[in-house]
Amino acid sequence: MRYLAFITTLILPVLSFAQQKLSTDSIYFYKQSEKENQYIYGSATHLNASKLESSGLASISYQNSIGHFRKAQEAEYNTITSIYTEGVNTLGRFKASGYFAFSRIYQDSLAWTTKGTELDAQTYYFVAAKAGKYERTDYQLGGILSYSLVPEKLYTGLGVDYNYRESTRSVDPRPKVNNYSLILKPELVYEFKNHYAGIQATWGYDKEDFTSMYKNDTYKTSTAYPERVTYLVYGYGNMRNYQNDQKMRRNGNHLGLALNYSGDFSRFKILTRIAYKELVEESRMKVANSINDSLLGTFYLNDLTARVLIKNKNKTTAQQLSVDFLSSTGYDKSSLYEATNYHYSRQVIDAEYLIRLNSQSPVSTEFGPSLSFERLEKIDVITTINTEVTGIESGLSGSLYVKSQKNNLFSFGAGISYRKPINHSLNVPELQTVNTFVKGVVYGNYEYDTSDFIKLKAGVNYVSNNLFKEFKTGFSVQGTYLSQINSKFTFPEATFSPNHQRLHLNLSLNLYF
Repeated sequence: MRYLAFITTLILPVLSFAQQKLSTDSIYFYKQSEKENQYIYGSATHLNASKLESSGLASISYQNSIGHFRKAQEAEYNTITSIYTEGVNTLGRFKASGYFAFSRIYQDSLAWTTKGTELDAQTYYFVAAKAGKYERTDYQLGGILSYSLVPEKLYTGLGVDYNYRESTRSVDPRPKVNNYSLILKPELVYEFKNHYAGIQATWGYDKEDFTSMYKNDTYKTSTAYPERVTYLVYGYGNMRNYQNDQKMRRNGNHLGLALNYSGDFSRFKILTRIAYKELVEESRMKVANSINDSLLGTFYLNDLTARVLIKNKNKTTAQQLSVDFLSSTGYDKSSLYEATNYHYSRQVIDAEYLIRLNSQSPVSTEFGPSLSFERLEKIDVITTINTEVTGIESGLSGSLYVKSQKNNLFSFGAGISYRKPINHSLNVPELQTVNTFVKGVVYGNYEYDTSDFIKLKAGVNYVSNNLFKEFKTGFSVQGTYLSQINSKFTFPEATFSPNHQRLHLNLSLNLYF
């Protein structure tokens, strides 16, 4: 009941957004509009530039993922039940956007990780070869509040993002992880006619409390069960045995700066965002019979992101080009080695072009190509294990949109893409071929990253205007199917090998205000 009351208080504000000037189909229904709408939850610049004055969405969804074509530190089975709300409202000089998400996550057959978060770059974490069931509870809450200091000239804004997650596992070793983070994003925005430019700072912190214990003392003290042994990973292969119950704490600090821009020209509109963020994260081990913690090391992660969206709309067509870029680099400073042992580097570029024909008619079609580039490198200095993989994924998607005479909406979309590795290298010294992390994680991940695979997507969305007068209701079904075409590398000594297929399903019931 406590959770229900909390969720209700967050959903009720969305209901107040019922009076809207833009129809639901123009905000959430079309793929192009949905991608543009994402910007207003990231900065006060794009929030004020948007013509959207009031809107709201509440959704209950069920997600399921199953299949063996996955990475070694992903669950074979994954189920998520979630409640999500978002909305925009305007009151005088104030304008606000906000969101809330509550998720219950069930994972089965998850091994080689006890992380509370899903930050792949992170090091200093405990692992065990034994697969088990995890339960996670996740809360996400955030929003932006903007105030017009000088109407149509100068705005100030403050963004807040809060996340809390609990994670537990039901087999030995049994980790319990509590994570929470708070990010503040103050912003100053200047408007000149139809152009908005803003500068946004980022400051925040995160904390994690980790406890691992054994219920069965035999597993804790005996070496007869190697899959139950707990290790602490110092990089990507270098690890040490920590067989007993353990306690660890992380403290992270976030600093960043972003530049945002929105420009409305006579024939097209441009949305951009360039952001830099730095994470400095200390990991400390609890020392028995001592009030002091022992510093394991410090992890540094620097992210540079850039986004641009260009749209053109006339009486017959709507076109959109979106490009997203990420460059992430990380390294550690180990107290044990008094040096850097781990290097992480990842670069991603995603681009998509969409064109919708007959955009003003009751029946319209949309299609376009997409292209993704990804490079991932991990280096473990002590063990001299390193891996680098670069891949390209190209695809094509299409959608059909239908609006009935009663303003009911129906859409069907489908897409296909093909991923192919174009460059790859792996170095595992002879002495490390018996390393259980290499056999359980490194080999399997490398086989996955160097596989050719095909991805199929399909989805149906329906919105009814007739069930309730106050708001529209709808449901959607989305599916993604991955199938491995071939694998360039197989490792007979590997204890995990990805193959075959993987299926993702998403069912949701939606309310639009």
